[in-house]
Amino acid sequence: MLTIVLNSHPAGEMFDYGLSLALAASDGEEPVQVLIHGVLLLELSRGRRTEEASFAAKRLCQLELFEIPTFAVKYPNRSRGIGKPLEFIRRVDPGQYRHLLKTSDRVLYF
Repeated sequence: MLTIVLNSHPAGEMFDYGLSLALAASDGEEPVQVLIHGVLLLELSRGRRTEEASFAAKRLCQLELFEIPTFAVKYPNRSRGIGKPLEFIRRVDPGQYRHLLKTSDRVLYF
């Protein structure tokens, strides 16, 4: 399993590279999954999204079209969600998140 962790700002090149790699890798034989964390998750969770975060949310919807399993950490002390367009993203607790990382053959951070 190839795991791609998207944790950079949605306006940066690293976000673009990571998302493009996930989409390209989905055509291969090795299964791929995406974990959303860090700055990207924070930007997507804000009540008033920036223009960059709104554009990133639209781009992340491609993961659903390619049927790439996508996960984000849910923190018990934060009640705000990541919004309707991204309901396909499965929320996992920190323990499940760590398990997803540990059981991956390769992990790439963007």
